[in-house]
Amino acid sequence: MVSKLRPGYGRACLAALAALEATDIVLFSDGDYAFEAAQAIRLLSCIVGGADLAIGSRTLGRTQAGALTRSQRFGNRVAEVPVDTRVRLGESKISGTLRGRVGAGVGILSTIAKLRWRQRSG
Repeated sequence: MVSKLRPGYGRACLAALAALEATDIVLFSDGDYAFEAAQAIRLLSCIVGGADLAIGSRTLGRTQAGALTRSQRFGNRVAEVPVDTRVRLGESKISGTLRGRVGAGVGILSTIAKLRWRQRSG
């Protein structure tokens, strides 16, 4: 467990990665009760089986009514493993507000654009 004073999921993930010792596998999971921790076995099995990245798919798993907003359902496309989604504890700083959804969308799209630009320039 890593504690980070500045809020933000990205900052928390970066702090956790920075605190890691040498390891072969990293698993991130939200701590808001929205996901079944036991389902991480499926994700880890993909990595052990040779995948470089495994992402739990909220849209392929069972979803409780009210657990995902429309904008959350729109994303999530890589190598997906179905995971179930429950209604989270507390309010999301991202999906719970229009500002959060717009900010996350802009951040994701700008990161994609930067990576594409670097890919084409390099």
